[in-house]
Amino acid sequence: MKNKALLSVLGLLFALSPIGFGVFSVAHAQTSNCIITNFSSSAPNNTIASGDNPVFTWSTIGCSYVTLSGGTSNPNLFRVPNDFTTAGPITASMPFTLIGYGSGSSSTPATIYITIINGSNVITNPATNIGSSTARLNGLVLNTTDSFVAYFAYGKTSQLEKLTDYKYLSPTGNFPFNDTIQVDPNTTYYYQAIVRVGQSIYKGNISIFNTPSADNGVTYANNTGTTTTGNTSTSNSSTTTKNTSSSSSNGGASSASVVSLSITNPADMVSIGDTAEYTVTYTNGLDKKLSGVKLSVVFPQGFEIKQTTQGTILNPTTVTIDLNTLAPGQTGSVFIQTVIGPNTSLSDTLVTNGTLEYVLPSGAHDSAVSYVINHATRKNILAGFTLGSGFFPTTIFGWFMTIIIILIIILLARRIARSKNKDAHGHGAAHH
Repeated sequence: MKNKALLSVLGLLFALSPIGFGVFSVAHAQTSNCIITNFSSSAPNNTIASGDNPVFTWSTIGCSYVTLSGGTSNPNLFRVPNDFTTAGPITASMPFTLIGYGSGSSSTPATIYITIINGSNVITNPATNIGSSTARLNGLVLNTTDSFVAYFAYGKTSQLEKLTDYKYLSPTGNFPFNDTIQVDPNTTYYYQAIVRVGQSIYKGNISIFNTPSADNGVTYANNTGTTTTGNTSTSNSSTTTKNTSSSSSNGGASSASVVSLSITNPADMVSIGDTAEYTVTYTNGLDKKLSGVKLSVVFPQGFEIKQTTQGTILNPTTVTIDLNTLAPGQTGSVFIQTVIGPNTSLSDTLVTNGTLEYVLPSGAHDSAVSYVINHATRKNILAGFTLGSGFFPTTIFGWFMTIIIILIIILLARRIARSKNKDAHGHGAAHH
């Protein structure tokens, strides 16, 4: 009777252990998967004003309950698998992650990044077409829901003494804008993208570029504008097309001709420690051959480039590719693999910028630019231990508990063995 009681305790401890859960999930994974079928917010474009209270709605199949975590807060438990809740007030941009739990399995996490309308919605992108007399300033406004005015402040000091002309623009989601300024040779310039929505003014970071000497002999094509498509529901991407026209000094291409550059990666959300792959695609849509073609891709601070199918890794965040020439209609792709490092910002919008520089048949230089947006989050390190989606625990706490339970199992097994030996010796003495 004593041994049966010990075996019962042993079985109970094993069932409660991470290993026990792991075996349970393996046995039931094929018949009782927990799946999140919908996770959405009430905020248009997942963008709100500071202090607002977005409502999150979700539905699941095969889940007993879900947890919803926002930012760095502890997960909130909801027993009802199909439900809604109000979060807030939200005063900082942050991700919200929903995880469902069923009979021995957890769902793939679903994440929504809520963006606060403030200065972080304005990005100062790298300057392009930097010559000894002109330079093109680039900016990006995110998640626009109202008409806005965009312009740049710039100067030879961080005081930004000059302003470009206002551009009155309509809301289109993510919207890039640019302007060409007059510059002096051999000079350092500071510049900043600025957006005004109503009476509110939002500013990007201040960036710097240096102009070359006056005798570099480089002439840049006229600034003819860019068009951009935003993120899609199936992938995170942007395509920027450089339009040319017969009236400009770029070689006399037709108005339908374009040089395009796009950057694509699978999803907006990336997790610290994960590997992310980016596809950079370029196309010469002109009827003229391009020369001096150079492609550069700059990833956000904290990313670390591991490998590229083409080009040179200059530093952990920058790849350059000398393409030399592009024939009319020629297209190509470069695949770049990065690791999301521990120093990646969890609060900022992460922008990867691509620039395709080239020389037109007229001798004028020009460029096409593109970008892709990401937001970073940390993995839910307790999800694997809570219900065990695999055989082994995946956290330090899980391993610690597993070791403790194994030691208890060993002690119980030894006690059973000693009890059996004592009984055997007792029976033997009585028989003798």
